[in-house]
Amino acid sequence: MAGYWDASDLAQYVVRPNLASVMVTASSVPVNLAQFQELINERSGEFDQAAAKSGYLVPVPSTATQGFLVARRIVRDGTTADLLRLWPTGDSKAADRYQKAFEDALKQIEEGERPLPNAPADPSGGGRLLPMSGGGWATPVITASLGGSGNLGIPNDW
Repeated sequence: MAGYWDASDLAQYVVRPNLASVMVTASSVPVNLAQFQELINERSGEFDQAAAKSGYLVPVPSTATQGFLVARRIVRDGTTADLLRLWPTGDSKAADRYQKAFEDALKQIEEGERPLPNAPADPSGGGRLLPMSGGGWATPVITASLGGSGNLGIPNDW
């Protein structure tokens, strides 16, 4: 799976307004599954840029279940906005709402206002504090020792 979705999986969530049928298939026009995957990959890249700016490892691994699901929801919103704009009978008001949700989410991630719960930090350590899922900021782990003589009296539970 490239990006945070496989095109055939996400296509099941994007249905034609008032028809309740899937908009994207292998041979659909104006967007087929291969083209839809390109849209997903582009939006996934935009998401990854925002997450990386906030110090997260990208792409967010699927093992970071909560953070991965947040990523999928945000990418879905951006991709749905693209699809609705490309479809001849697309709903432009809905496309605008999806686009705004996508842009707002990216901004919140970049500004540290929207955490990606249990998503790992970038090991290169850009130095940015990551927001915690329960609010607040993650405390860096600091350890110190003096040649085996203890921990300098720093409590471990702070």
